[in-house]
Amino acid sequence: MSHQTYAKTTGILPRLWAVTVLSCALPIISIAQTYSGTSDSAAPAVSGINTGTGPAGLFLVNNASSPANALLGRTSGSGAAILGHSLATTGNTMGVYGITSSPTGSGLYGYAASSVGRSFGVSGWSNSSSGVGVYGLTASTLGTTYGVWGESRSTSGIGIYGIASSPTGFTAGIYGYNVSANGRALVGWSSSTVGSTYGIWSWNDSSSGYGIYAMAASTTGTNFGVYAQSNSTAGYAGYFVGGRNFFSGNVGIGVREPSVALEVAGRTRTMSFQLGNSATAGHVLTTDANGVGTWQALPSIDNNVGGDLSGTISNASVNAIRGRTVSTTAPANNQILKWNGSNWVPAADSLTLPYSSNSSSSGALLQITGTNAANANAMILGSTNSSASTATGVQGAITAVSPGASAAGVRGQIDGTTNQGAGVYGSHAGSGVGVLGFSTGGSGVKGSTSATTGFTYGGFFQSASNAGTGVSGLVTATHGETYGGYFQSNSPSGTGVYGLANSTTGFNYGIWGETDSPDGVAVRGKVTSNVGTPYAVWGEVPSGGSGYAGYFDGRVHVNGNLSKSSGSFKIDHPLDPANKYLYHSFVESPDMMNIYNGNVVTDAQGRATIQLPEWFDALNKDFRYQLTPIGQFAQVIVEQEIKNNRFVIRTDKPKVKVSWQITGIRNDAYARNYRLPVEEVKPPSERGTYLHPELFGMPDHLTPARAKSMNRMMGR
Repeated sequence: MSHQTYAKTTGILPRLWAVTVLSCALPIISIAQTYSGTSDSAAPAVSGINTGTGPAGLFLVNNASSPANALLGRTSGSGAAILGHSLATTGNTMGVYGITSSPTGSGLYGYAASSVGRSFGVSGWSNSSSGVGVYGLTASTLGTTYGVWGESRSTSGIGIYGIASSPTGFTAGIYGYNVSANGRALVGWSSSTVGSTYGIWSWNDSSSGYGIYAMAASTTGTNFGVYAQSNSTAGYAGYFVGGRNFFSGNVGIGVREPSVALEVAGRTRTMSFQLGNSATAGHVLTTDANGVGTWQALPSIDNNVGGDLSGTISNASVNAIRGRTVSTTAPANNQILKWNGSNWVPAADSLTLPYSSNSSSSGALLQITGTNAANANAMILGSTNSSASTATGVQGAITAVSPGASAAGVRGQIDGTTNQGAGVYGSHAGSGVGVLGFSTGGSGVKGSTSATTGFTYGGFFQSASNAGTGVSGLVTATHGETYGGYFQSNSPSGTGVYGLANSTTGFNYGIWGETDSPDGVAVRGKVTSNVGTPYAVWGEVPSGGSGYAGYFDGRVHVNGNLSKSSGSFKIDHPLDPANKYLYHSFVESPDMMNIYNGNVVTDAQGRATIQLPEWFDALNKDFRYQLTPIGQFAQVIVEQEIKNNRFVIRTDKPKVKVSWQITGIRNDAYARNYRLPVEEVKPPSERGTYLHPELFGMPDHLTPARAKSMNRMMGR
């Protein structure tokens, strides 16, 4: 059927259809001017019918520049002002299809102007068992678009309201579906930063319903029925109020894969405790070999005593000692219990001199204990007025030819835990020896401490003389690896040798080392550990002090890497050597760089060859050149780079004096194997410390050395 054009008409059209247009393929009516149709029946005022595959039975266009409507339908009855009806039973058809080309327009806009009643701006209805009442699609693949946008400006309105009114079937008031790998089927967002708002609010009035029901339907993978997260340190990922909580599977707190009903990683705290419902008062909680706890009754205890005792626990009597009968005779004052060969009997405590006895007992054969805490006298006193060379006040001897490692002819002991007193004390009123030890093959005198922590001393020696020596050691052997003094500490915070010059005046020494050998070492420090950051020699001065952690008067050689915070030479000032010093800082580089320089005058052809030492090429690599003419303007270049320990320069004029400087990176065997790191992560023991903490506003003790010293004092 061909396209037709109808002109304007002003008459009243028939009552049934004011205008009826039938089209099989294309729009067949185009109203060139303004048309108005009126119908007073239930029929539409204007009707377009399309039975073909074209877009519309009626196609209207408005090109007016002012706001106007291409098509406006109104009705005062129960009919439709505009009715779109697609009769095709197949295909992607539309009852009403709206298009807008405006970037802010609406393809289809519905407006409910009534301020009362339950009206709808747009209402969609579908009778199909799989139809859609309202369908919105955004075809753009870019931007933040919306298939359906619902908005309510009422203080109690609803932007989008979905209701499933069927009382049966698996229906959904609102259903969201997502196919994107990163999408969300349903998103609720509450942008208000105040008030008790909800991103999603779910409500169920059923007595057996669910406020929120979540299911992870996949039978594989680590999925989540509900996943909740709070980014606030004071927030709750999950908050449950009232009612009860039920979990049919295992529950883990801090455990991703719990293997029992409740598995907790970490410490728990409870205000009350109940294990099972079958415990009896007075029972105790015990566990089996698998750690399973049960309540058990306390085992019965026999109140009676046996063996060398008789009676009960609260009223026992001693009948024997180690199976030997004790006499029933009551002892008199100052008597002791003695063994008479058959019984323990009371007897006088007496000893007749001279006294000698022997015993094969493994215990102490003579033990005397003083109970008077104020008694300052000796518990055992031996004295003699003999002038013989071997006279002895008290002597202890071990006659075994192979005594134990800790055997002692005389042993002194103090059980006190303070630093007062002496285990063994010897004195001499003259110029002799207070304590003398002698050995034909071992140690004449040995002192040791068994404590593994704290500041302890294997031996402590002191002299009050102004020319005396606290400790003097002498080895008379003329060969072998001998020691005038050998000191050792096994404590993790102990000191093998500790020297202290506690005078606050004078030029004194905590430790003095001296050697007369032309190949000797006055003081030597050695580290045997090849891990950590140990120190063979450690010197320290207070932060900000003017002292020296180490002072060397003479040549110093470091056979290894030398690191420092700064460096300089210090000499007597050339212009005022008696009153001033002169300092120059070192020239430093992130590379192991050598610098060479000199002056040369070019010949009549403007050339000069600089001969370098014969070892130059073997020592250096990666050369850099600096040339400066002196006395006149001239151009100067490196004509031949360094090769065979020489290089050639050339000027554009003859007889030009040139100052040259060459730098090279060390390429010797040591430099290749021990290249200096420009940046280095601090080892774990030095992290949090500073070489100069005062420069960063930190406490003085936060240096690596002092932190290590503090750990040492604390036994760490």
